[in-house]
Amino acid sequence: MKNSLNRWMSSILLLSIFALLAFGGSSSVKVAAQSRQPVLVTNTSQQPVPVQVYGTSAVQAQQTGTWNVNVTDVVPNKDINNIAHDPFATRVYPTVQQTVSFTVPAHKRLVINQFSGYDLSSGNVLDYVIYTTTNGAGGALVIPVTTHNGGYGYAIQPICLIADPGTTVSVAVDDSNSQDPAGVNVDIHGYYVDSY
Repeated sequence: MKNSLNRWMSSILLLSIFALLAFGGSSSVKVAAQSRQPVLVTNTSQQPVPVQVYGTSAVQAQQTGTWNVNVTDVVPNKDINNIAHDPFATRVYPTVQQTVSFTVPAHKRLVINQFSGYDLSSGNVLDYVIYTTTNGAGGALVIPVTTHNGGYGYAIQPICLIADPGTTVSVAVDDSNSQDPAGVNVDIHGYYVDSY
């Protein structure tokens, strides 16, 4: 009987220890699941976030006056559309029988923005024609004589033509008399831009 009492006591002791280990010190609290959201921490300037920097040394510098960085080998730049940068002007003398031409320099585009024609003798000039090549395609612009004053005909017009590098710009005269020996002056103004 003593043996069975010891066994029974040992069994109760083992069960108690097991129960104590399994359920003893923990209190079970159920927490409702919450969606995860980032934590936002806002620090004032009086309470900055401490940051430790490794591998650098402090630079002791104070600005006094204008700083000079001493940059050398600066890439030059220019306003390529500035008409005063590389201006162009020419006067040509076409006749009814002869077209006159000039060549645009290589590596430049010619922007023509003003055309003026003057018939100083007969007053029979009807219009002027200026021929250019733009993006590889030839084209012509007819500029009519708009003013006749005392037997002189004038054609003055702002225009916008672009002539490709290395191409020929030509000016012709259209006259009501194909044999007219009229003296004609044509002024063309504009500017060059670099062609890349």
